[in-house]
Amino acid sequence: DEEGGQMTSGTAWVGILGTLIMVILMCYKFRSAFIIGIGFVTFISWFRGTDITYFPDNVGGNDRYDYFKKVVSVESLDKVIAKYDFGALSGGDSAIAIITLLYVDFLDTSGTLLAIISSMGIMDENGDFPKSRAAFSTDALATIFGSLFGLSPITSYIESAAGVEVGSRTGLTSVFVAFFFFLSIFFAPIIASIPAWATGGSLIIVGALMARSLAKVHWSNPAHAFTAFVTVIVMPLTYSIAYGLIAGIGSWIVIKSVFFIVEKLFKIPDPSVIVIAKEIDDSSTDDEKKEDVVDA
Repeated sequence: DEEGGQMTSGTAWVGILGTLIMVILMCYKFRSAFIIGIGFVTFISWFRGTDITYFPDNVGGNDRYDYFKKVVSVESLDKVIAKYDFGALSGGDSAIAIITLLYVDFLDTSGTLLAIISSMGIMDENGDFPKSRAAFSTDALATIFGSLFGLSPITSYIESAAGVEVGSRTGLTSVFVAFFFFLSIFFAPIIASIPAWATGGSLIIVGALMARSLAKVHWSNPAHAFTAFVTVIVMPLTYSIAYGLIAGIGSWIVIKSVFFIVEKLFKIPDPSVIVIAKEIDDSSTDDEKKEDVVDA
């Protein structure tokens, strides 16, 4: 930042405070930890005349405050609903746009669903989960209908992991979330005034909790370790789950292609398979030793 990397922003420290509040409450098994932490930071950020206010004394801050004071407001959809304009698109441009949105939406949805399902512990050994077809179909239909209202592709968001971490396991959660989203249409001035530094901490916590899935990576295998690391690190650097998956999958394809070519030309076996086989053998040996100790 302007201070040469020093954390001098009041909003940053308030966000850190909110994050610590949520972590402490979660340790005490408070299911409302996220709501309390976000609510506290939001409340103190609504006071004007402070360094952490969401309504600073400038044009942008005054506009936010004027909108906030409305409390209840229903905006017209005349300017966004079904406002399609395909006049500027040619055949090639249309194809590129459709393919781009398709793979971004598909990879975003796949990455989010697999990450959340994995944290729920209901994924099978093949990487599948119950009613996966229904989940992807719902995502696709939401994207189609969302376009009618001028929305960008609607996909499954990783924020859903926050609900999973506090116990969500069924579709009933989504019903209540949909209901509260409906209420937010009328209370948009209030919802829009929740600052980013109030909600950011909850995503950091969820990300930390979901990192336990990385324990399943074969870290002793360079091919697995590298592709897993690339996938994880590219996501925050590009702000895209899709780009992270593309980087990981792409690097994995390149590495495995080289292994395949070398094996065909020089009869040298795939080293990544050898490492995994050794890990499985070592794991089996450890289990047998534990059984011998128990029997003794």
